[in-house]
Amino acid sequence: MHSSGLTLGVLLAAHAVAQSPATGAGLTWSSWFDASSNDTIEDIAVDSQGHVVIVGYTQSNDFPTTPGAWQTVNRSVDAFVVRLTADGTTLISATLLGGAGIDRAHAVAIDPDTDDAIVVGFTQSNDFPATLPPIGATNLGTFVAAISPDGTARQFGLVFGPSSGGRGVAVDSTGIFVVGGGQQSGFPTTAGAFAGLGGSADDAYVVKLSRDASQLLFAGMIGGVSSEACEAIALLPDGSGIICGKTSSDDFPTTTGAIQSAPLGNRDAWVARFQADGSGVQYATRLGGGADDGASAVAVDARGRATVVGFTRSQAVPAFPTTPGALRRTIGSGNQADGFVARLSVDGTALLASTLLLGSGDDELFDLALHADGSTTVVGRTRAPDQPTTPGAYQVALVAQQAAFVARVSADASSLTYATYLSGTGFGFGGDAAKCVHLASESEAVVAGVARSLDFPVTAGAWQTTRVSQASAIASFVTRLPVATAWAERYGEPSRACSAARADLAGAPDAGDTTFALHCESAPQSASGAAFVTFGRQVPGFPILGASVLVALAPPPFALPSMADANGAATVPLSLGQVVAGTRFTTQFVWLDASCSAGGPLGSSDALEVFVR
Repeated sequence: MHSSGLTLGVLLAAHAVAQSPATGAGLTWSSWFDASSNDTIEDIAVDSQGHVVIVGYTQSNDFPTTPGAWQTVNRSVDAFVVRLTADGTTLISATLLGGAGIDRAHAVAIDPDTDDAIVVGFTQSNDFPATLPPIGATNLGTFVAAISPDGTARQFGLVFGPSSGGRGVAVDSTGIFVVGGGQQSGFPTTAGAFAGLGGSADDAYVVKLSRDASQLLFAGMIGGVSSEACEAIALLPDGSGIICGKTSSDDFPTTTGAIQSAPLGNRDAWVARFQADGSGVQYATRLGGGADDGASAVAVDARGRATVVGFTRSQAVPAFPTTPGALRRTIGSGNQADGFVARLSVDGTALLASTLLLGSGDDELFDLALHADGSTTVVGRTRAPDQPTTPGAYQVALVAQQAAFVARVSADASSLTYATYLSGTGFGFGGDAAKCVHLASESEAVVAGVARSLDFPVTAGAWQTTRVSQASAIASFVTRLPVATAWAERYGEPSRACSAARADLAGAPDAGDTTFALHCESAPQSASGAAFVTFGRQVPGFPILGASVLVALAPPPFALPSMADANGAATVPLSLGQVVAGTRFTTQFVWLDASCSAGGPLGSSDALEVFVR
């Protein structure tokens, strides 16, 4: 371990520089993802190993595939399935998926048993590489495929339709659920599924397949006389599911006690919970105001409460419904659209929290991820120069026509606990947008999207640090960044003998602060020890002579000598004079004292991951 004679501030500053070649400070890692033509990421997931799985579609003939990939040649516009290491440095697998026509992957879920990527999307290829007979009147429409973690095997492939393609997918022990819209005459349905809820030949659909996709378990529609889209699905433990989308139908079917049953504008968002057997819905409600609204993604918490995000253009009365104390309750003057975040009660009869989000520009939210504390990380795009950001944000100003945006909204929708722009400087062909998000941990998210800027921030050592395509093309990015609720996040537990010892901060960790210090409460009285500081977590803790070391041991941590007073309190100065905002480090106190003798002479506190703001 490092001795205290070295200057820890210099090490922290060096680590911050290592995070960013010219840009990217404060990002865990960030990588381009593109080839010579248009490459679009549509969805993201994280497998059981922490690997990042991304899907989308490409027009690039030189799209990077890995040795042994199931398909290496792009025949037109093909879907892709790619897996990266958790640190963003290595391409584990990459394969194309498609036929001679247009094929686009829109959503991915991870098989809980095999880590296969279950991918859904849209196909116009008569020769789509299916392993199962098509279901329905045509083999054009929605595809479902399973790709092995190494990208070498297509476990199955199925096409059903006609429809405008699969938009969302979820997997549990009972089967694969696929949602989408634009179903046409001849679309497969099963007796009794969503009985009485379909209204036209352009409805949203929900399909459940067996885990190997060989059996159609149920298929039904929900909608009115006009058109519907279903954009996303989230499953509950009982096998029921929450779905959401947008409707143009005045007679979209809602349930008794719905938050909103009648149309108020041109198009409304909608949210519904369907029964586990697909026979009907437990609730269905509209959400909207006097103009154009739509839901783009949904997640559900352990209590069965759905949270949805999307867009609203409802400026005039009636406005999009928000709740008292919300961050923002009306669209700003001149706005074309705002994003929204809304949480529903378990029975779908009440809005528990609802807010508009972003600033005075044209804004939209595309995806979300729920945290254990009830907060929600959301991603989208913004053209608002006045969007509020939080201390420690990666990027505090809009520097392009349009930027990606990442925010963590409190559980009651009253505050932003993290918010940042994320973009390059942009140019005339458009802007950057974050399209999907998945939590890597409670304190970090992996975000992916499209970038029209030539200088989107990337980090040294990332898989692709240079953009390949021309300025007019669509490139994509994958970024992992902290979305901490504050400037420190507590993790782990004290060792058994020192069960009350608690690591803390003596003040906020502001970049440039030479008076900052680490603190510990309820340590062994008058004990000697050290505060260890490094750049990663060790979970579960590593046992050493009775202590449980919760900070990474490689690189070796700094050991800052500490002495507890008669009350068991200790403070250790740690200058942040040379440290930039966005730097992250972990810290933990370890004590030597006879009172910590259970299992050895050492005892340890819990640990903190600190985010310099």
